[in-house]
Amino acid sequence: MIADEQLRDVLEFALAAAQEMGRLKMREAVPRPLQPLLKFKRLNRAGLAAVRRVIEEDEAFREALHQGLVAGQEREDGEGADAVAILWLGRPEGWEDEIAKVLAAEAEQKRVDRLAIEERSASKRLEAADKHVERLRAELADAQAALVSERSRHTAAEQRSDLAERARAAVERQLEEARSETRRAKQQAEAAHDETSNQRLAAGGEAASRQHLEAENERLALRLEEALRARVEAEAIGQHVPRAAQRVDPALPVATEALRDAVKELSAATMLVNSAISELTAREAERGTRQRPARRAQRVPVPIPGGRYGDDAEVVRFLAGVPNVIVIVDGYNVAKTGWPDVELAMQRDRLLEALENLVRRAGTRIRVVFDGAEVVGWTTARRLVNVQFSEAGVIADDTIRDIVSALPDEQPIVVVSSDRELVASVRLLGANTVGSAPFLVAIR
Repeated sequence: MIADEQLRDVLEFALAAAQEMGRLKMREAVPRPLQPLLKFKRLNRAGLAAVRRVIEEDEAFREALHQGLVAGQEREDGEGADAVAILWLGRPEGWEDEIAKVLAAEAEQKRVDRLAIEERSASKRLEAADKHVERLRAELADAQAALVSERSRHTAAEQRSDLAERARAAVERQLEEARSETRRAKQQAEAAHDETSNQRLAAGGEAASRQHLEAENERLALRLEEALRARVEAEAIGQHVPRAAQRVDPALPVATEALRDAVKELSAATMLVNSAISELTAREAERGTRQRPARRAQRVPVPIPGGRYGDDAEVVRFLAGVPNVIVIVDGYNVAKTGWPDVELAMQRDRLLEALENLVRRAGTRIRVVFDGAEVVGWTTARRLVNVQFSEAGVIADDTIRDIVSALPDEQPIVVVSSDRELVASVRLLGANTVGSAPFLVAIR
């Protein structure tokens, strides 16, 4: 049984033919049951069934429709008529089986077309899915890169926080030492000042007091210089440590501010000592008892330009470039600072290699002094650095002092060491000094 919907084309063709007859004043040729449907443009299910009944019951109308289709098919400019329509209207022998075959072929073609459409649609969806996967992979790569970057920033932040902690500890040590020295200097200066004011010192006692105060003044000046340098270093660290790290360790800016106060206290103590010395000088002048102080070296330290203070890397580079300067290096003091995790022989070699690189860059004259007699079996073919070992039983510090004392006063000298006693003694001889750590920063 052929469904009405499968015959829609031929049934609507029949309705269109009837409508055309009505327009051509051939309304009487239109079957009466079909006339109520002439106003429709598209047939619904009931309309399809009604038109089908009219055609099946009115053989003349059906034949007329068949002839019209065949005639249109035979015209040269006409389109081929629908095979199902011709078979259904003409009804030749076996027409039902033929219609079934045609409908089956059409259904198969529609299925093939539908599969092709679905395949194209699936292909497009697959292509879109591939693009989406690529986007997801790109986003994943970006996320992984961002994670690596974030981990690096986190590691850097931890390192900066560790730097802030070490800086805070160093500042606190410097602060405690400066305060201790300040208290001691104040006590001694006040005691000397009271004795002088009350005139309770004999002439010999005044001379001894003068020597003591002058020695204290030298020591206090050294501590003041170290405190100033520590303050400058702490402020520099504070500038480079991010605010986040300072929030993690708020003691750093507090300690830095306290160190500034300690510098002020040291300055005040120095003025107090100088005041006591001035009073002693005035009293000695009145009695004509002032003793001539011991002669010191006439060498003058090289002035540092640009208002810089201390011995940071820039100061080291400036001093290394001073004409005719001799740099005397406290060998093991510097080597152990720079390479603490390697054996002694490797420390010497690495230090000498770094010093030779400095000579090549700046042409600086360098003497290195190591503790102890020359190591047995240790030789060097170096020609750019003067290497010296202290004699048996003599420490390198004493050898360095002897070298500085023996050189002419007009010879500019820079001593590299972090040994406080050595630094204080060579400064009294007019030498510039730089610490081991900033020196290593400058030459690497």
